[in-house]
Amino acid sequence: MGTKRAITFSVILFMGLSLVVLAGERPNFSGTWTLDPERSEMGRGGRGPGSGRFGAGRPGEGARQGRGGPGRRGMGRRGRGGMRGPLTIDHKEQQLVIKQSMNFGGEERIRTSSFTTDGKESTNPGFGGRSIPSRTHWEGNRLVTQTSMETRMGPMDVKEVRSLSDDGKTMTVVRTTTGGLRERTQTLVYLKQPAR
Repeated sequence: MGTKRAITFSVILFMGLSLVVLAGERPNFSGTWTLDPERSEMGRGGRGPGSGRFGAGRPGEGARQGRGGPGRRGMGRRGRGGMRGPLTIDHKEQQLVIKQSMNFGGEERIRTSSFTTDGKESTNPGFGGRSIPSRTHWEGNRLVTQTSMETRMGPMDVKEVRSLSDDGKTMTVVRTTTGGLRERTQTLVYLKQPAR
């Protein structure tokens, strides 16, 4: 009986230590980030889902494609009627807080969204005073957020996969929107700004 207990304890201890090691290897997204429009792909769809209506509901990087045709580079800074400023992230596992700065007609607005990374539901304000629920979890070293919501165009699902470069200076967010009026995939590339 004592041997079985010792083996069970050893297995539990090993698994716990493995989780700690894995958690320590996960990227930390904290910092101030600016969008690199030349390396970003806004995707197709113009005014469809993901083009700014989602906004900071998750997590404030909504972008609207400008004139010049689908997939045009260099048009990633304009959101729904506003210009995107820096994106500030405070990441202390298992909490992720994202502040998106937007400029509307010379007026700066900041939208704050908070998430947990343990798969539990988080709710953040969206446009029109609606609440937007989402769940965020780790898949290896990538942080995945999935959101489902009802819109005037019908049900819409948004999946965001956030990853960090090996040197920690580049953050990539791949956003896939399905349902609603149109479907699209965007790749948003952010550069980390030096700490002040």
